[in-house]
Amino acid sequence: MRELDFIALENIIITLQFSLIRHVLEENLEKRHLRDLEYRMLNGSLSNDEENEVAGMLGLNDAEIYRVVTFRMDAIKNMEKFTNAQIKETELVENEIIRYLPREPIFLQTNQIVYIHRETERETGLEFRKKLEKLQKTIQEFLVNRGVEIDFLIGIGKTVTGYHELKESFKSSKIALKYIKVIRRIIGDEDKSVIDSTKVGFFYQILEKMKDINQLQAFIPESLNKLRQYDIQKNGELVDTLECYLNVNQSLKKTSELMFIHYRTVSYRLQKIIEITNIDFNNPAEVLSVRIGLIAIRVLEVM
Repeated sequence: MRELDFIALENIIITLQFSLIRHVLEENLEKRHLRDLEYRMLNGSLSNDEENEVAGMLGLNDAEIYRVVTFRMDAIKNMEKFTNAQIKETELVENEIIRYLPREPIFLQTNQIVYIHRETERETGLEFRKKLEKLQKTIQEFLVNRGVEIDFLIGIGKTVTGYHELKESFKSSKIALKYIKVIRRIIGDEDKSVIDSTKVGFFYQILEKMKDINQLQAFIPESLNKLRQYDIQKNGELVDTLECYLNVNQSLKKTSELMFIHYRTVSYRLQKIIEITNIDFNNPAEVLSVRIGLIAIRVLEVM
């Protein structure tokens, strides 16, 4: 080979490099464009004809049953959502999700990943939720092993027929995540990370439609308001104790274990609660009213 041959070979390599770079850039732009269209469809900002076109590009049809699942990365500490580090972690998680779920339409958006799931007769809703719970644990362990302090959360949207209704499923998946902290408090499980919107109908049908603080406060019984005021004045924990006590079916032992306080302390607090509120724990209707009031309080805390 002569010197001119080496020069020609070098030019070929440079040309090939530019060609590959151009191909990758064009592919990334195409993916980004498709993700933007997909998000607009889920957000309800496309016309009916535009939805038909995007659905064709994504391989969706108007007869199949779908559920939208939203995966969200919540920083345990005050980590910014739009930093390069956060985006990098979200991209890594997206790749992990693709490994475990069928290759359905999925896209990344800042600190969340949205997945369109096709329902099948071979898999029940319960089986799908169990699969997502297993996935959540796997991803959470993956993040912990990387030394990343991120809470990996999953909101499952309601079941809909056809791609025109996907926006409703997406909306319900976001509502499930919006109230996840409240739900954790209500059920007494701070590690709950997978929320099925069909299981939180009270939040979806009532609370999401009540943006007015006064409307929510109307759900709080006067007795519970007295207890809140007492806690504020005395820096107490009577409302938390009452909530925990009701969550464990009025068990003094379990309340003391969950709150890390002595059995007698729980007993004393309950006596104080009865003294302030006159709550009759043997009256199911009154207990239900108090539980609804506690839910309203927790929702007010996140508004």
